[in-house]
Amino acid sequence: MSSSDPAHVLVVDDEKATCDVIRFNLEARGYSVDTAMDGDQALRKVVDRVPDLMILDINMPGVSGWEVLDLLPEDDQMADIPIIILSGRDSVQDISTGWSYEILTYFTKPFDMDDLLDFVDRVVGEVEEDEES
Repeated sequence: MSSSDPAHVLVVDDEKATCDVIRFNLEARGYSVDTAMDGDQALRKVVDRVPDLMILDINMPGVSGWEVLDLLPEDDQMADIPIIILSGRDSVQDISTGWSYEILTYFTKPFDMDDLLDFVDRVVGEVEEDEES
């Protein structure tokens, strides 16, 4: 990825306010951001442009986040999309189910925006690595 081609993040959440605030903060850091309000819309957007990272809610009308996680691996191009779950579902069972997929991490709502942004930066950020360890 060159500096002229910022990392592309797809934010999937049925709460418009959540999508908007995450989009605003990611765009402020220089990311290209798209949003989807449900799993069906997310899957259509992924076909159009495979994101470098997906932030995915679980409870959504129609196609849920779980269903998205089930369907993505069926397509070779989509199988390796890094995924962060961001969900209000915070039971041990839900979190365990989330980890049973190959996700990067599971954030529960309410979440700390700085923690989410820092995690995104570590995964797809354009931060120059210091070679002098």
